[in-house]
Amino acid sequence: MQKLFNPKIIIMVCITLCVFITTNIHWGKDKWQNIIEADARGYYSYLPAVFIYQDLNFTFYDTVEKKKYNTAFNYDYRVLAEGRMIDKYFCGTAILQSPFFLIAHGLSLMDDSDNSDGYSRIYMLAITLAGIFYLFLGLWYINKLLILYTTRDNIRSFTIIAILFGSNLFFYSVCEMGMSHVYSFSIMTIFCYSIKQLFLSAKPKYVLNSMVLLGLIFLIRPANLIILFAVPFLSGDPYRFFIVFK
Repeated sequence: MQKLFNPKIIIMVCITLCVFITTNIHWGKDKWQNIIEADARGYYSYLPAVFIYQDLNFTFYDTVEKKKYNTAFNYDYRVLAEGRMIDKYFCGTAILQSPFFLIAHGLSLMDDSDNSDGYSRIYMLAITLAGIFYLFLGLWYINKLLILYTTRDNIRSFTIIAILFGSNLFFYSVCEMGMSHVYSFSIMTIFCYSIKQLFLSAKPKYVLNSMVLLGLIFLIRPANLIILFAVPFLSGDPYRFFIVFK
């Protein structure tokens, strides 16, 4: 019975369930066309802009997105700034999605079709997998963080289940994985783990790790910097906080 409450097993069961649900929702027929919509288009657009069109004016929105993949959820994420069109969203989500995008682009080029445009089915399926991957990463580091507090297996398992299914994380992991939420959750969780390790060990590598992660957190969504208010609480006591940051 105790093995059933092993947090690692719980995480794998949760991830398997999420994969099953999201593939059933998005991978059938033409449903993949709505995988990224609204704000998610703005987050994602840096990838085709940089790797396919070399066009940070995003003119391909009119020639590809709007013309070839016109759906009810099309959304113009561009704004005019100093005489040129720019993306009004930040690029952090695209940075995290980029490995999955590049794999999809490579497979698309190997297929020798005319769908290597950044918006065909293979790219959208890759984004669903990206969302699941960062969900897994976030849950994995929640477990690692709780281990540092010497919590029992059953408490960690319950916490993982509660965070996933008791918040909107589940929805943004299986339905709206193109949005920034699951990526914010993942990187902010790793940041908290890194900061906690910094307070426990004072090793310089955790300073570097934390700074890189904080930069990513900002690039995903600047409002995410609110996570800095958690840092004093992660120290455990004021003395340790001031010793590390003196």
